[in-house]
Amino acid sequence: MNSHRLFPGPVGTSCLTCRRRHKKCDKRKPVCERCSLGGHECLGYNRNASCSATRYKDTLSHDIRASKAMSSSSLLPHVSVSSPVFDGADGSGNDELSTQNRPHLCKDTENDPCIRGINETTKTLMKLNTAHPSRPDTHKAITLYGSDALTYNTFPQIGHDFSTQATETGPKLLPTADTTLPHQRALFLGPPLFALASQIPKDVPSPFDIGEVAIYVKSQADRMLGLLYFKPSQEQIDISQRISMWRLSICDFARRGMLIEAKITDSMLEGTDTVYRDDFTIWLEEFEQEVRARLAQPLTSYEFQERLADVLETMLLKGALFDSSTTYHLFCRATPSFLQMVHSDSALQPAGNYSASVSMAHLLASPRYGPACFMLMDIIGSMVYGFSQRVEYDTDIEPFHHEHHPVELMNCFPGEFQILLAKINNCRDRGAAVGDWQNIEQRLLSWTSGPKFGLKGEDSWKLIAWVAVQETWRQTLLIYLYLAVCGVPTDDQRIQSSLRQLFQLMGVIRRQNPPVANVHFFAQCLIAGICSQTEKRRWLVRERLGHATETRFWVFRGLEVVPVLEHLWQGAASGGRAVTWNDYIHSRRATLPLSS
Repeated sequence: MNSHRLFPGPVGTSCLTCRRRHKKCDKRKPVCERCSLGGHECLGYNRNASCSATRYKDTLSHDIRASKAMSSSSLLPHVSVSSPVFDGADGSGNDELSTQNRPHLCKDTENDPCIRGINETTKTLMKLNTAHPSRPDTHKAITLYGSDALTYNTFPQIGHDFSTQATETGPKLLPTADTTLPHQRALFLGPPLFALASQIPKDVPSPFDIGEVAIYVKSQADRMLGLLYFKPSQEQIDISQRISMWRLSICDFARRGMLIEAKITDSMLEGTDTVYRDDFTIWLEEFEQEVRARLAQPLTSYEFQERLADVLETMLLKGALFDSSTTYHLFCRATPSFLQMVHSDSALQPAGNYSASVSMAHLLASPRYGPACFMLMDIIGSMVYGFSQRVEYDTDIEPFHHEHHPVELMNCFPGEFQILLAKINNCRDRGAAVGDWQNIEQRLLSWTSGPKFGLKGEDSWKLIAWVAVQETWRQTLLIYLYLAVCGVPTDDQRIQSSLRQLFQLMGVIRRQNPPVANVHFFAQCLIAGICSQTEKRRWLVRERLGHATETRFWVFRGLEVVPVLEHLWQGAASGGRAVTWNDYIHSRRATLPLSS
């Protein structure tokens, strides 16, 4: 291959974030205004000189040096705060990877905190990657790998001893800091990745080595974290970032999965996800095929759990791109993987449990994001679509976690109310006796916000907002109980009383900029819309659900239920007439048909 070395031009003066995004920087210091207004993390100006040789390319075919597939620990919105990495290969927590042996937290090679948790071997690789800017011939590189390239450990052994390796029994420690590697570039390349990379949308920045993958993934995670109305505790964030970066440094599937999610998230925040939906779909489909092919092989319990988590994560990413009908189909398809994951992990079920039901309390106590998010989609989807829940849940075990699960905060849905919603869905579908729904009603009427489910480390106004969000769920579930279980019409005094309080509470909770950072009010707005009898209230619901930017990261799309409510308002509820739950289900079936 005939290559010419290109000497660098003048050092750029824009901030590093704007340079990578190929945007014009206003050069305000210490943080540029374009980054702060756009919700990006400004990486500053002091690294321009050192980063001049490691820049993002316009063509995504350079992703061949990135990484390979998704894991359960990637971006924070889809990340486990912990992982089986620390739970032992069999999920028992007895792995030799003790607290003392866990990966050492370190800063990146440029002394920047944006890369945390990468061990010393990865730091060495990052230095080698930036020390040799010339790129090898990809066609020659491809010949180094065959169909067996999709192995769990993707760090090639090149003439040195590893003290321990990452194997199919779970990640082990990589070499210590004094390990030296030959001065050659480590490639992470296989034919499937090369073919896949050429199909990725070209306008999305593309890191080309592990160091840049880490920086890119971390920057997108921080960007999303900055947009959360209610944030996890700093301890949760630190653990999440440490494990994500460590897994990125050793796990073949994790690297590619983090890159996939980061690019899709970036595209959604930039508003270009609809333009690149077909490209992302191809990318995700090919990745899922690889994951399912791996699941068909004999695996250790550890990797079996990880690949099942990949299936759930892929479903969540597809759900962010597709419409409700497609997403529901994908959700149903992923149900067996969810059940396999739960029943093969002792941490996700009660001790000595031989029941087919799934304990909601144990999912909320587990740091895994995927299973808890699947459960949330199941119970809310049951309410929205009128279908039975796909999974039989054990709702008798009271919540015992002492810190909010990330899925509670990111979706603004406290776990105790998730359990009550599942109970109401069951009562609706099974024709519960009077005593059953009255017990639920009594729990909702007597509920008070306690310190156990408060927030930590937030400003006082955020603490008040969290209490208000809890109260909106209390009123929403009371209305839903009366409508769907008791069968009363929307003009019932109890419903109208809760409805009035619900609108007041949603008006009190501050909306902020950018709109995507606001509280997720999908279920509250839907129930309020069903019961609203005045045009003013209906307009408020329509405005909230129809705000495309604000609802971009909601688990369920508000835009797709607006036609359902319009059908109801112009039909059975026209003129402000009272309606029943069956009237709503009729409108849903007419405008949003789904196959159960």
